[in-house]
Amino acid sequence: MTTAAQILSQFQATGVQTCFHDRHINPQIVAGLDGTNWGIKDYEARGGYEALRKILAQGEGAGLTQDQVIATVKESGLRGRGGAGFPTGLKWSFMPRSFPGQKYLVCNSDEGEPGTCKDRDILQFNP
Repeated sequence: MTTAAQILSQFQATGVQTCFHDRHINPQIVAGLDGTNWGIKDYEARGGYEALRKILAQGEGAGLTQDQVIATVKESGLRGRGGAGFPTGLKWSFMPRSFPGQKYLVCNSDEGEPGTCKDRDILQFNP
């Protein structure tokens, strides 16, 4: 029987695996996961939620503004995980800031591609 650790070991970030639109893609989505370290504390130990803490600057009152967050994400080059590679910062900049009240950003996690079952696991284990 194949263990999760054996399967995940094939996807460790060891180098360039593929090239898409001249962007080298490393298998980083599951890098560092071995099948036993999928808890929230494990995610935080790998640096999870650090960006959120910086944005909110909990207890310090020094969080980032919306424009600072969007500029930082744009500068990072972060792209969506859905395959199209659309720039996340650009997408976030489309949200209207002139309307009063609460705003919501919806994450589309539809697994519409035939034969794929990755999105649920990515969202659950390595958001």
